[in-house]
Amino acid sequence: MDNVIVCVVQQKMRLPADLADFEHELRRFLRVAQAKGAQLIIFPELAGMMAAPPLLNSLRAGLLKQADRGRQNRAGFWERARSKMASGTAGLLGSDFQRELGRLLDQNSHTLWDSYADLFGRLAQEFSATIVAGSLYAVDSTDGGIRNVATVFGPQGTVLGQQSRVVMVAENTALAEAGDGWTAIATPVGRLGLLLGPDVLYPEAGRLLAYQGAEMIISLGACSEPALYHRMRAGLLARVQENHLYGAISFIVGYNPFTPGESEPFIGRSAICAPLEFTNRYTGIMAEVGAETTEGIISAAWDYVALRQLWETSVVPVRRTIPLAVAAPVFMNIYQRGAAQLPSPEDAAPPLALPAPVATATLEPAREDATRPLDLDDLPVMGMSEAPMGTEPQESIPLSEEREEDTAAEDAARPRRWPWQR
Repeated sequence: MDNVIVCVVQQKMRLPADLADFEHELRRFLRVAQAKGAQLIIFPELAGMMAAPPLLNSLRAGLLKQADRGRQNRAGFWERARSKMASGTAGLLGSDFQRELGRLLDQNSHTLWDSYADLFGRLAQEFSATIVAGSLYAVDSTDGGIRNVATVFGPQGTVLGQQSRVVMVAENTALAEAGDGWTAIATPVGRLGLLLGPDVLYPEAGRLLAYQGAEMIISLGACSEPALYHRMRAGLLARVQENHLYGAISFIVGYNPFTPGESEPFIGRSAICAPLEFTNRYTGIMAEVGAETTEGIISAAWDYVALRQLWETSVVPVRRTIPLAVAAPVFMNIYQRGAAQLPSPEDAAPPLALPAPVATATLEPAREDATRPLDLDDLPVMGMSEAPMGTEPQESIPLSEEREEDTAAEDAARPRRWPWQR
């Protein structure tokens, strides 16, 4: 295939009452993608978990779902009032979505997977598109471990491949185990590599997928900290440039049921990327969602003929000159030694202390035999400037009933939480 139209979905997390409600939410995006002629449609990390609430039948789970209805834009006054009452009652009873989800995975994980696979497979076939379904926690059939896994469905509704998240953090380890590597997946729209969450921050993951012939890297994110989602976007841009690939990153936004209360919502700005040679002002961004808290869908066309030509004619043709024969044994030895020498957390060395400052009055002109450390005052100030952070966002299609102006005002007014304020 020489050209592919890709659509990236930025979707709000919800706790639907039943699978029909979840399917309705998916169809809103798929109809827009179909109107754009999309052949590849990408949903964000943890979007697949919206298949779980319909399977939760306890009183506590019912209160959580009732509370979620009031968060939706179309909710009326009384529904919002009932939502607040349900939320308060759920808090008093100690209701916790992660705890309810843990029970489901222990007792009925196969039903969750069957609901997820049937829904996305059927929709992929109906809309004749390759769909990167949002990830969910599922039991790995090979060893019985629970992992955060995304699945790729082909236009025939079949499973083309899966990818588990490899890099886990504290809040993830309570539910899932780490995956064991990355594998490129062959699809009708090209070979793609999936990187879930912080996996995209590691250059080795992108290079490994490039070695396997990947033509695109798809990153899925669920972030509640602005710094992390910006790092993930920067990481994807780096992986795209390092390996001359197309790229896309899809974030889930809104209510975060994996944390208590509503103080840490998911945020992010989904984007479609390309080698900088293909984009205006060499930003690497082809399209991006206009706001970090609203739903939307963006699209772009990927030209594989131009990409392959770039592999051959670039000033530095990284795809043609990847020194695999030289790099593989070197990195293998480095990683083997590093893994054997990694200290345990309790044995980690303390942070390095800064050298004591040297009084400026005693400084002498630089000498070849000078060995003392330089003080910052020794360095000439050449001036600093701050460049714009990329181009203005291209048009995206918001799917909520909120006005973009109101959303922008809310984003500006919402206080930022820095790490030291947590």
